[in-house]
Formats: sequence, structure tokens, C-alpha cells
Amino acid sequence: MPSTEPQVIMQTALRRLAEEARERLVTLGPQTEEREFYVGVMTAAEDLSRGSHAQLRSVGDRSRAFRDGYLEVSNLVGAAGGHAPSRLPLPTP
Repeated sequence: MPSTEPQVIMQTALRRLAEEARERLVTLGPQTEEREFYVGVMTAAEDLSRGSHAQLRSVGDRSRAFRDGYLEVSNLVGAAGGHAPSRLPLPTP
């Protein structure tokens, strides 16, 4: 198995997760904490799918709900510990 294959699998899982979060956003009203949470999930998934943890954003100036969503995805990826799941579960606030 080439060393890039797990990276490709993880990037695909992250892109799917970002899409699921985007779809959830459509169902939510504007300016809610739940919406901010899923914006954080989507943003983290997009950042991480680019393949470099160095590109992670500073989220200190964002809302708590955004940070929670962002960090939830970061933790999911960290917990995978080199294992590349084909799907990451959509976190809930």
C-alpha cells in the first residue's frame, strides 16, 4: 500500500464531513450557536483536508460554538492516530 493512500482516504473522509456540515447548515436558522458549531466543523474539515496540520487556524477570536465544532473535528482526526477511516461521523453540538 503506497504511503499516500491513507492520506487520500483521510482527505476524502474530511471532504465528505465538510459537505455533511454544509448540508446541515442549510437546515439551520441564521445566527444560532448550532450554526456556528457546524461552521466550525466545516472549516476544520476543509482546513485538514488540505493535508497540513500547520494550516490549522487560530480560533481564539471565534465564538465558543465555532471553536467547539472546529476542535471536535481536530480531535477526531488526532484520535484516528494514523488510521485513515473512510468516513468521519458528523459531530453534534
